[in-house]
Amino acid sequence: MLEKHDKIDATLTYFFASFVRCALLAVTVIAVLGQFGVQTASLITVLGAAGQAGTIKELNLFFSVMATPDNIRITVPNSNVWGSALRNFSANPTRRVDILAGISFDDDIDKAMEVTRGIVAEDDRIHGDPEPFLAVMAMN
Repeated sequence: MLEKHDKIDATLTYFFASFVRCALLAVTVIAVLGQFGVQTASLITVLGAAGQAGTIKELNLFFSVMATPDNIRITVPNSNVWGSALRNFSANPTRRVDILAGISFDDDIDKAMEVTRGIVAEDDRIHGDPEPFLAVMAMN
């Protein structure tokens, strides 16, 4: 329709057409995922975060507003999200946690591993599958 008007530049016509196409595609994808039972709110949260941690408070066509865990308000342009790698920390019910512990050079590494295995075995929060992994990562 815009091409029919002589007063509208061809570059501007292409820009509007591609913007509308992308916006419709994004809305359609989110709507379809919602119909299949995917939690679109969490998906949009991750998309809006674009590498930052927080909770989405507001969604707009051009940007998302989020609050970080320390309650800082961040406004993220949605254009920063498309094509970026996303990490969703709440998608799975459990996650592996790496805990680094240090001991003195004078301490017995075998004894430290034995004590750590005992603590891990007694803690109800630690899952047996996959089996917990203990290793010496570095000598500092």
